Amino acid sequence: MKNRTLEITSTPIFVGLIGHRDINESEIPSLQREFDRRLGEILLIAADTPVVILTPLAKGADRLAQSSSLRSRIKICAVLPLKKNDYEKDFKKGKERQEFQAALKEADFVIETPWNVDVQSFTASRDRRDSYEACGHWISDRSSILFALWDGNEERGRGGTASTIQYRNSQSSVTAGHLDTYQLIHIYSSNSGSNIYTECICGGHDSNLAKIEKFIFEFNRLNHLLTFDSRAKDSAYVQIFTAADKVAGVKQTEFRRKTKTVLILGALGVNFASITQDTFNLIWFSSTLMAFLFTSWYFFRFKRLRTKELYESCRLIAEVLRIDIWLKACDFESGVERVLIGSTEIDVNVRGFLMSVFSLETITGSTMMESSNPLAWIKNQVDYLEGAKGKPGAIQRNLAVSKKIKLATLVSSIAGIIAFLSIPVLTYQFHIDQSSWILMTEKTLFTILLSASAVFAAYREISGLDEIAARFARSSERFHTAIRSYGQSKRPEERRAIILQVASESLAETGRWYQVKHDKDVQPFQS
Repeated sequence: MKNRTLEITSTPIFVGLIGHRDINESEIPSLQREFDRRLGEILLIAADTPVVILTPLAKGADRLAQSSSLRSRIKICAVLPLKKNDYEKDFKKGKERQEFQAALKEADFVIETPWNVDVQSFTASRDRRDSYEACGHWISDRSSILFALWDGNEERGRGGTASTIQYRNSQSSVTAGHLDTYQLIHIYSSNSGSNIYTECICGGHDSNLAKIEKFIFEFNRLNHLLTFDSRAKDSAYVQIFTAADKVAGVKQTEFRRKTKTVLILGALGVNFASITQDTFNLIWFSSTLMAFLFTSWYFFRFKRLRTKELYESCRLIAEVLRIDIWLKACDFESGVERVLIGSTEIDVNVRGFLMSVFSLETITGSTMMESSNPLAWIKNQVDYLEGAKGKPGAIQRNLAVSKKIKLATLVSSIAGIIAFLSIPVLTYQFHIDQSSWILMTEKTLFTILLSASAVFAAYREISGLDEIAARFARSSERFHTAIRSYGQSKRPEERRAIILQVASESLAETGRWYQVKHDKDVQPFQS
């Protein structure tokens, strides 16, 4: 694996490039111009977001990125379907093989069979096709945009360009259900003199710049928050996890603060309206109107910033990477990427960003966290949830805040009821006039207490404190069960199975939480 220093501070967008090897020489200049035009449009939209081209780097279409006039603005990662020495055998000795070796040297990154297939030396053509097919699938799953230079005809054999396009349009790939977001750009090209079939229904002819722009915009909303320093000691992968964990906490606090502000402003407007109804005063009417206008402006501004969505997205990213980092630190094969490929319920933009983070870690060969005891992570999670060294845990903290809000709701409700019952007493028992300041104050107090009770109840419901505490309690119980089972097990394979089960259940719980928060039907989220 070859790895040049990637001096960037944000996760790149990965663009795939596949196509035929045997393109007519006369077509290459026009294909190059078309590829450069379409790539230039993407780079213009991406602005300062890095773009990495994933390609097997075979002859023909795969090398258009290297000969592009935009070469200085992109990075190229050669994804080899076989080990380098074995892959070279698919190029004729002499000029063809020398050109491949030169192209390989020019690539910024070279990775061999990143899908973890053990292919030391394939001789049977069927085995080689398996690896070529796996390579095409890997590139497709990790490419937000895929260029395909293809004659439009059906596949002649597994592992070819048509096979990869068919896979990308299937329900098995990461693009399943999201072809409008994951764009396929089909550029017609010849293939060994074959006729070009111009009526294919691959979906690559409706490429929409507006959709690409929308995807990149959503991608960059996360990217600008989750930056990293390529020269830092920790890998970009670990830095992105740390940033996501921190940003999720900040955005959660911001969301709760702004939610309280909206509720208080709304309650203030209701109280002003109540006073206006009793006094028919122009000043109070103007105050009521201003209060409602300001509340509406603040609410829509708050909604437009999508603070809640950013909090939930960053929390999901942090939890997925936390589990992946833990498994890799324990020297286990993670499998988290495979779960993401099959999970259609996760927001497509978040899933695309996570796949780009995984791809970044793969091509840079980032060093993960130091090896750790498999139980260390689980015990740290228990300490966080239940508390340690006299400090309350997350479960207790959430329940304590929820209890305080419940008490405030109850007190304000009871006080409001008392204020309401005192109105007829003052009117009929003490014969106080309806226009008296005492009765006006009592009515205003009733409205204030009632709206305060509603604000407390609404905030508690929106914050979901009890829901969070219950979810944390389930996680804690699951961790305790795993610790006991791990201690009772003596065989390494049994302990390994326990750790993988904890990871799978934790990932499933994270996925279910995200689905509920996004008002989606809860679907199975299994590894």
